Order: sequence, then structure tokens, then C-alpha cells
Amino acid sequence: MKEKRNKIYKIIFFTTTALLITLATLDIISDWNESDNIFHLIIEVFLTIIGIYALFITYNQFKGKLFFIDQLKKEKRKVISELNILKTKTNFLRQNLRTVFEEQFEEWNFTQAETKVAFLIIRGFNFKQIAHLLIKSERTVRTQAIKVYEKSGFRNRSDFTGFFIESVFDLGDEESFF
Repeated sequence: MKEKRNKIYKIIFFTTTALLITLATLDIISDWNESDNIFHLIIEVFLTIIGIYALFITYNQFKGKLFFIDQLKKEKRKVISELNILKTKTNFLRQNLRTVFEEQFEEWNFTQAETKVAFLIIRGFNFKQIAHLLIKSERTVRTQAIKVYEKSGFRNRSDFTGFFIESVFDLGDEESFF
């Protein structure tokens, strides 16, 4: 595709250049035959040369911009590829983490409702938000949260979520964070 596009641009450029040179040459020949003013002819020749030179400069700049655009497209494809790899890894890690959490919830004998509340607590939702998401009353969610804390052996939300955060981050190596 790129090769075809570049070939078309070259054809347009060289056709335009040939047309410009031909018309300028015909004009100069016409003026040479009709006029005795050599100064006018010199100016036309000079302007024709400047026009052709400007056309070549414009073409080279355009070619440079096409190259730059192609480089950006390659970089974009590379970044998108790397992003997709990271998304795949993240999804894999998220699924594995979820499995680890679910296994722990099963070990604590959480009900299905308690499991949902526990996941949302770990994600940082407050009781009002959890109630809204699960279409339950806030009181029911609080009761289920208390059962989650009791069954897991933790006193409160901070201790409960802290347990899971420690499993995600190896906090035994605190020095690596500082």
C-alpha cells in the first residue's frame, strides 16, 4: 500500500514538474520570438528555475513527512501490540487473584451473598455503594459485612482488606517501597 502511494506521489510530482517546465519553456520561446526585452526573458527564466527548485524542496519535505507518518504508524502498532500484551497479562493476573480470593472465601465458608459483599469491600466500596450495587438495604449489607469479618477472624474492614493487600504485595519486603 505504501509503495503504491509513493509511486502515485512520484508520478504526480514528476508530471507537474514536466508540465511546469514545458509551459515555462513555451512561454520563454514565445516571449523570445515576440519581444526584444531580454530583461523580461531573464526574469522569466530565473522565476522558472526558482519555481522548479521550490517544487523539489516541497516534494522532499512532503516525502519526509510521509516517512515520519509511516514511522508514527509503526510506533503506534508497536504500542498497541504492547498494550494488548499487558491487557492479556493483567486479565490473567486478575483472574488468578480472583481465584485465590474465592478459595479463601470458601475456606471461611462464606455464603454467595457474603462473597459478593467481601469482594466489594476489598475493592473499596462503602456499605451504601454496595447496597446500591447489590440492590439490598444498607442494613443487610452491614449485617453481611459483620458476618464476613466474624467468619474470617478479622475485627473490621481495615484488617480484612489488609489481609488481601498483604497477599498481593509482599509487604515482608517493605524496604523495596522506600
